[in-house]
Amino acid sequence: MPSAPDEFLLDIRALVNAGKKIEAVKRVRQRERCSLRQALQIVDSIECGESVHLNETPDTLDEHHMDAILDAIDRGNKLEAVKLYRDASGNNLRECKEFVEGLMNRLGTRSAVTSKSGCAGSLLLAAIGLIGTIHWLANSLV
Repeated sequence: MPSAPDEFLLDIRALVNAGKKIEAVKRVRQRERCSLRQALQIVDSIECGESVHLNETPDTLDEHHMDAILDAIDRGNKLEAVKLYRDASGNNLRECKEFVEGLMNRLGTRSAVTSKSGCAGSLLLAAIGLIGTIHWLANSLV
């Protein structure tokens, strides 16, 4: 990892441009020793071309917890990420769910469970509609 702040910011911008925002957030957290929320704000600012101030805020959760949360999100395991954040932060379930969902939205990721169930639900509705149509046609022809 580069030692000069300008080189570090260029590396973070390159990660974001390459679609590796989670990795960029991890690196900012590691270098700056800040909270996940603060690292995400820094990465968002870099992504928007805004100026950033490094080393301003203290760490609220340890690095191990933050990396585990980001890894769970990266694997598409939203429930695990919520549980990890809840264990680490002590917040209630609703707050943790909202935090993880907001984080996923900002990182541009979706839960694998959400995307699969959306497709399955659409297919199920289409199948029910098709069966209903076939049943109606069979009854009207008899």
